[in-house]
Amino acid sequence: NASMMTDAIISPEKNAKAVITLWQESINSALNDTAWRFWDGEIQRTVDAYNKHLADTPGYQPLSGTLIKAVLWAETGARHGEWYTRPMRGGASDDDGLCAFLRGTEGGELIIPPAWKLLLSGSVRTRPEYTLRADVGYLLKQMALFSHQSIVAAGGKIFDITVKPGDSIEKIARHQGATVEVMLRLNPGADLSRLHAGQVLKCRRASIKRCITGWRAMEAETIAQRYGSDDPLYATKLRYAFEVIEKGKAAA
Repeated sequence: NASMMTDAIISPEKNAKAVITLWQESINSALNDTAWRFWDGEIQRTVDAYNKHLADTPGYQPLSGTLIKAVLWAETGARHGEWYTRPMRGGASDDDGLCAFLRGTEGGELIIPPAWKLLLSGSVRTRPEYTLRADVGYLLKQMALFSHQSIVAAGGKIFDITVKPGDSIEKIARHQGATVEVMLRLNPGADLSRLHAGQVLKCRRASIKRCITGWRAMEAETIAQRYGSDDPLYATKLRYAFEVIEKGKAAA
């Protein structure tokens, strides 16, 4: 009985080890199977487009095609039923979030290259390559850091305004299409909490917008937590797939 109880306690761990061993064997043989390279071209095109679009965002490190390939191998692989239709499955468990991302209500408007916006919104579930682009974009959104900031209007010039009786800094900013933050920045020597009629202030048109302020590190554990499925072995699989692909490239 004691032996049976011990087996029952350790069997989940043994099962997990058996599962990962079988999976690793399939990954080890993938390098010699052309089916596993089916998405290579589209992965590179997708990665290149996102890297070009996001290059100027603070702290952005170019996305690795090898990493995205490893994500595909970890989530589906050539033997999976959806390998040719939706090879990235991490975002599939959060389709509501993906739809919001594509609508531009969760930072998607900043992540997706402008040329792709109409294509992805209408065809993301009918064209496998668009599905891949959307899923990579959703991964990037999950790894981005956002905040709302005052952004001055493009080409907007600084101009003078004269304070009227009853004006407040909030009222002036609202009326002039500016923001309080920009007004404070343009008038560093003025006490904007105590305005008086006839006072002249500097102003510039601006608005509060969502911005990318940084990026989380593209590490296996972070990807598993922010994007990956409920698979407890996700990070382990991603690391292993990445290492196998890198070794394959080195040996080629």
